[in-house]
Amino acid sequence: MTAPISPHPRRTGGFSLPETLVVFAVLAFLAAVSFAVFGKARVQSRDAVCLTRLKSLVMAGIQYTQDHNGTFPNVNFFNGTQDVDDDGKPVKGIRDYLGYTGRNPGVDTEFTCPTLQVTHRTWGFAMNHNYAINRYLAVPTSASQYTRYAEVPRPVSAAWFMESFSSSETPGKGHYFATTVKVEHRPSLHYPHDGAQQVGYLDGHVQRVSRGEMERYDANSPFWARKVK
Repeated sequence: MTAPISPHPRRTGGFSLPETLVVFAVLAFLAAVSFAVFGKARVQSRDAVCLTRLKSLVMAGIQYTQDHNGTFPNVNFFNGTQDVDDDGKPVKGIRDYLGYTGRNPGVDTEFTCPTLQVTHRTWGFAMNHNYAINRYLAVPTSASQYTRYAEVPRPVSAAWFMESFSSSETPGKGHYFATTVKVEHRPSLHYPHDGAQQVGYLDGHVQRVSRGEMERYDANSPFWARKVK
């Protein structure tokens, strides 16, 4: 006598096609979430390194001014304190205060910002130097510049170093930024941190400045530290 056939046959093992598709969908969702989280963490890590290096430059600059009777470093700030140009004139910079010896700025990681390295890989010489100094707070001086730290009326508002592909990207001319009256002619800033620029101020603090805020500063703003005649 044969057993009756059940209207609901038992499964012999394994997943059905719908169940398999559900599992794959869940795994894909978890992978997407993980990639997003890890990607954001990498960006934040790079931004933090950029900020730390910027802070180091600012503090090195302050130490330089203290050791040089309040005078500012040369626009070639990545040089050492004993460096001279092709004509034998001093081009004193702050690299000695960052623990470097010799003169090979092309491989100095302290002068690079990982975020800009990632977002602007195709740039030339400037890729070795992702920070620039304020032309009005560096030597040689001109009529629109201050000559000493003590002369600047509002150090807390004066931008000294920032991430930038500067207005001068030639090794012999330094790596600096300066402002103009027209916003479109201002420094080669790229606002790589979610539309913001990280700025190191003359008093030693560093902070992010949004593109909108920076574009509201006129040419005579204390931010640019341009000496008003």
